Amino acid sequence: MSLLTAVVARVPNQKLVELTRQNSIGSTTYDSTLLTTACDDTEADWLSYAGEAWSESTRRHVVLGVEGVLARLRSWVAGMAADTQTDMEAWADRVRAFAKTSARDRISPESSGPVGTTINGSVYRAPFDHEMFRDVQPEFTSDREGS
Repeated sequence: MSLLTAVVARVPNQKLVELTRQNSIGSTTYDSTLLTTACDDTEADWLSYAGEAWSESTRRHVVLGVEGVLARLRSWVAGMAADTQTDMEAWADRVRAFAKTSARDRISPESSGPVGTTINGSVYRAPFDHEMFRDVQPEFTSDREGS
Protein backbone atom coordinates (compact mmCIF):
# COMPACT_ATOMS: atom_id res chain seq x y z
CA MET A 1 0.00 0.00 0.00
CA SER A 2 1.49 3.32 -1.04
CA LEU A 3 1.41 6.39 1.17
CA LEU A 4 -1.23 7.91 -1.12
CA THR A 5 -3.43 4.84 -0.68
CA ALA A 6 -2.93 4.95 3.10
CA VAL A 7 -3.88 8.63 3.28
CA VAL A 8 -7.03 8.09 1.22
CA ALA A 9 -7.98 5.06 3.34
CA ARG A 10 -7.35 6.72 6.72
CA VAL A 11 -8.45 10.33 6.23
CA PRO A 12 -12.11 11.23 5.64
CA ASN A 13 -12.80 12.45 2.11
CA GLN A 14 -14.24 15.75 3.32
CA LYS A 15 -11.02 16.55 5.21
CA LEU A 16 -8.96 15.88 2.07
CA VAL A 17 -11.31 18.13 0.07
CA GLU A 18 -10.87 20.91 2.64
CA LEU A 19 -7.10 20.60 2.55
CA THR A 20 -6.67 20.34 -1.22
CA ARG A 21 -9.54 22.45 -2.63
CA GLN A 22 -9.99 25.27 -0.18
CA ASN A 23 -11.11 27.73 -2.86
CA SER A 24 -13.55 25.36 -4.57
CA ILE A 25 -16.76 25.80 -2.61
CA GLY A 26 -19.07 22.84 -2.96
CA SER A 27 -16.40 20.51 -4.33
CA THR A 28 -16.78 16.89 -3.29
CA THR A 29 -13.52 15.46 -4.63
CA TYR A 30 -10.00 16.14 -3.44
CA ASP A 31 -7.21 17.42 -5.70
CA SER A 32 -5.32 14.21 -6.47
CA THR A 33 -2.34 16.06 -7.98
CA LEU A 34 -1.77 18.11 -4.84
CA LEU A 35 -2.27 15.07 -2.61
CA THR A 36 0.14 12.96 -4.68
CA THR A 37 2.76 15.70 -4.51
CA ALA A 38 2.38 15.96 -0.73
CA CYS A 39 2.79 12.17 -0.43
CA ASP A 40 5.86 12.16 -2.67
CA ASP A 41 7.47 15.02 -0.73
CA THR A 42 6.76 13.34 2.60
CA GLU A 43 8.35 10.09 1.42
CA ALA A 44 11.34 12.05 0.09
CA ASP A 45 11.87 13.77 3.45
CA TRP A 46 11.53 10.51 5.37
CA LEU A 47 15.11 9.32 4.92
CA SER A 48 16.63 12.59 6.12
CA TYR A 49 14.48 12.67 9.27
CA ALA A 50 14.23 8.96 10.11
CA GLY A 51 17.65 7.83 8.98
CA GLU A 52 16.20 4.77 7.27
CA ALA A 53 14.45 4.07 4.00
CA TRP A 54 10.69 4.51 3.77
CA SER A 55 8.82 1.22 3.91
CA GLU A 56 5.12 1.06 3.23
CA SER A 57 4.98 -2.36 4.88
CA THR A 58 6.06 -0.91 8.26
CA ARG A 59 3.00 0.29 10.12
CA ARG A 60 4.85 2.96 12.13
CA HIS A 61 6.19 4.43 8.88
CA VAL A 62 2.69 4.60 7.44
CA VAL A 63 1.14 6.20 10.53
CA LEU A 64 3.82 8.88 10.72
CA GLY A 65 3.73 9.29 6.94
CA VAL A 66 0.00 10.04 6.95
CA GLU A 67 0.56 12.62 9.71
CA GLY A 68 3.34 14.16 7.61
CA VAL A 69 1.13 14.46 4.55
CA LEU A 70 -1.61 16.18 6.55
CA ALA A 71 0.88 18.57 8.16
CA ARG A 72 2.38 19.35 4.76
CA LEU A 73 -1.04 20.01 3.21
CA ARG A 74 -1.96 22.32 6.11
CA SER A 75 1.26 24.26 5.57
CA TRP A 76 0.56 24.63 1.84
CA VAL A 77 -3.04 25.76 2.02
CA ALA A 78 -3.37 29.54 1.99
CA GLY A 79 -5.37 31.09 4.79
CA MET A 80 -4.77 28.34 7.32
CA ALA A 81 -3.63 29.15 10.86
CA ALA A 82 -0.26 30.81 11.28
CA ASP A 83 1.08 27.88 13.29
CA THR A 84 0.97 25.44 10.37
CA GLN A 85 4.75 25.51 10.06
CA THR A 86 4.92 24.26 13.63
CA ASP A 87 2.85 21.28 12.46
CA MET A 88 5.65 20.35 10.05
CA GLU A 89 8.30 20.95 12.70
CA ALA A 90 6.36 18.83 15.21
CA TRP A 91 6.05 16.06 12.61
CA ALA A 92 9.78 16.19 11.87
CA ASP A 93 10.49 15.99 15.62
CA ARG A 94 8.24 12.93 15.93
CA VAL A 95 10.03 11.20 13.05
CA ARG A 96 13.42 12.03 14.59
CA ALA A 97 12.19 10.57 17.90
CA PHE A 98 11.05 7.48 15.99
CA ALA A 99 14.55 7.21 14.51
CA LYS A 100 16.03 7.00 17.99
CA THR A 101 13.86 3.99 18.87
CA SER A 102 13.84 2.16 15.56
CA ALA A 103 16.14 -0.73 14.77
CA ARG A 104 17.89 0.92 11.85
CA ASP A 105 21.48 0.08 12.83
CA ARG A 106 21.01 -2.61 15.42
CA ILE A 107 21.68 -6.32 15.22
CA SER A 108 18.51 -8.19 14.52
CA PRO A 109 17.41 -10.50 17.35
CA GLU A 110 17.07 -13.28 14.80
CA SER A 111 20.78 -13.04 14.01
CA SER A 112 22.51 -16.40 14.26
CA GLY A 113 25.96 -15.33 13.07
CA PRO A 114 29.17 -16.09 14.93
CA VAL A 115 30.29 -13.87 17.80
CA GLY A 116 33.83 -13.60 16.49
CA THR A 117 35.48 -13.83 13.11
CA THR A 118 36.98 -17.17 12.12
CA ILE A 119 40.15 -17.16 10.03
CA ASN A 120 41.94 -20.45 9.26
CA GLY A 121 40.15 -22.18 12.12
CA SER A 122 41.00 -19.55 14.77
CA VAL A 123 38.29 -17.34 16.28
CA TYR A 124 39.19 -13.67 16.60
CA ARG A 125 37.06 -11.61 18.98
CA ALA A 126 36.68 -7.93 19.73
CA PRO A 127 39.40 -6.55 22.08
CA PHE A 128 36.95 -6.11 24.96
CA ASP A 129 35.92 -9.79 24.69
CA HIS A 130 39.34 -11.05 25.75
CA GLU A 131 39.88 -13.81 28.29
CA MET A 132 41.74 -11.51 30.71
CA PHE A 133 38.51 -9.51 31.21
CA ARG A 134 36.35 -12.53 32.15
CA ASP A 135 37.00 -12.23 35.93
CA VAL A 136 36.74 -8.45 36.13
CA GLN A 137 33.94 -7.24 38.39
CA PRO A 138 33.08 -3.56 37.90
CA GLU A 139 33.13 -1.55 41.10
CA PHE A 140 30.24 0.71 42.01
CA THR A 141 31.29 4.20 42.98
CA SER A 142 28.89 6.93 43.79
CA ASP A 143 29.29 10.59 44.59
CA ARG A 144 26.34 10.20 46.93
CA GLU A 145 27.75 7.43 49.16
CA GLY A 146 26.40 7.66 52.68
CA SER A 147 23.46 9.83 51.68
